[in-house]
Amino acid sequence: MGYRKQPFGYRMETGKIAIHPEEADLVKMVFNDYLSGATYKALTEKLNATEVRYYPDKPWNINMVDRILKDSRYTGERSFPSIIERKALNAVSRLRAEKAKVAPKTEAQKVLRQILGCRVPDDLERSVLFLLNQLIRSPECICTPSTAHERLESVHEQISRFEEQVNSPDMDEAATAKTAMKIASARYGGIGREEYETEHLRRILAKAAPMAELDAVFLKATVSEIRISGNGTISLILKNGQKYKGSDPT
Repeated sequence: MGYRKQPFGYRMETGKIAIHPEEADLVKMVFNDYLSGATYKALTEKLNATEVRYYPDKPWNINMVDRILKDSRYTGERSFPSIIERKALNAVSRLRAEKAKVAPKTEAQKVLRQILGCRVPDDLERSVLFLLNQLIRSPECICTPSTAHERLESVHEQISRFEEQVNSPDMDEAATAKTAMKIASARYGGIGREEYETEHLRRILAKAAPMAELDAVFLKATVSEIRISGNGTISLILKNGQKYKGSDPT
């Protein structure tokens, strides 16, 4: 996990907190662009197009942008040199509050927040809706993860071995019975969660129609995790453990 000794925009010089010029310019850009209407996603993309990073080994993400926009130290608090004016921070705080009050949270938005475990980024609901509608239109995209395929291949190998033992002139009844028990155990007692969830997902998709708005019940039944990469790409971790990533719906 990345760690900064000082907030983005600052550095230590001869034992004192000083402004980091390149980072401070980006702090000003983030505030100015957000007040001009830029979304978190757009800001993340713009920051990733620069060579400056919040953490040296990580791309920018929306959480880093959010951290900058909420940090009052940029106004000169707590002995930090001022990078932005207090009125800019206040304007950003008002704008963020207004966006949060634009509409009451829908059930789908509540589920998205539960899955993410944090604030729902701008445009995320639209992106998730796009990906789920892709799956509804193309249910063949649902597949069993590789670990489950390995179990199925093992079953097929055991069946082949069983057939060879049965057809052998000097069949070993004890060994054949043991193989039969392994097959039964693997096929019926050892059905993995991935296979079960894969079939369950296929049944859900078979009954579903493309959605005009994200449905909370459908979302909870199909998605266990949502991942957002540093460049803003959304991928879904489905209930069967499968990772599904699509193109941006723009």
